[in-house]
Amino acid sequence: MSLASIPFIFSAGQTIIASQHNSNFSTIYNVVNGGLDNSNLSAGAGIVYTKLYLAGQLINTDISPTAAIDGSKLANSGIDLTTKVTGVLPIANGGTGSATASLVGGTAISISGTFPNQTVTSTYTPVSYFTTQYDVHSSRSIGSTYTNSSGVPMIVTATIRTSSNNDTFGILTGTTGGIVFSVYIAGQSTATYQVGTMSLMVPNGNTYQIAMPTGGNSPVIISWVETY
Repeated sequence: MSLASIPFIFSAGQTIIASQHNSNFSTIYNVVNGGLDNSNLSAGAGIVYTKLYLAGQLINTDISPTAAIDGSKLANSGIDLTTKVTGVLPIANGGTGSATASLVGGTAISISGTFPNQTVTSTYTPVSYFTTQYDVHSSRSIGSTYTNSSGVPMIVTATIRTSSNNDTFGILTGTTGGIVFSVYIAGQSTATYQVGTMSLMVPNGNTYQIAMPTGGNSPVIISWVETY
C-alpha cells in the first residue's frame, strides 16, 4: 500500500472523539500488519535476507553478471534454440561462426552444392616415387656436383671403370646432403679393368656427387641411371 496518512490530527485542548482516535490507530495497524510494501521502506533499511519474499520477483537486473548460480536452481531443463537464442554462435563455443551453416573446402578438398545438400570431393593425387629410370650418363661427369630438382626423392646408381686395364681403382665416393659414402675397389695391374658401382638416395633439393679422390686414372662412366 502507499504511505500511511493519519486521518485525524488533534490540537491541544481539542476534545478527542473515540471513533476518530480509533481510526488513526486502525490506519497504523493495517499498514504494520500485512500492509507494508516497497513505498513504506527506507532505501537504507537493513532488512534481514530471510525476511524477504522473493518468489517470482527476481528479474535479470537483480542478478550480478558474476553470480555463481547452481544449475539445479534453474527451472528450465533446456533452452529453446529456436526462439530463445539469437545471433551467431562462435566456433570456439561449438558453433559455426556463421549465420548460414556451410562446409568449406581446403587443400585437395572441393565442396559443391548448398547446405545441407553439399558434396565433398577429394582432389588429392597420390605421389608415386621411383617409377621411371633416366639414363643420364652422357650428361654426367666424375667429381661434378648436381642438384635433385625432380620434386621427389631420387636414386642415383652409377657404374665406373678405370680408363685402362693397368689402373688401380682405389676409392669411389658418393656425397649427398653433406654425407659421404665410400666404396673401396681394390685393384691390381692386370689385364682387367677395375669396375665399381655406387648407389645414392638423394632427397629432393639435395646436391649429389660421385667422385674418386684417390687412386685410379681418368675413370670412365659406364652407366649413370637416376630413378624417380
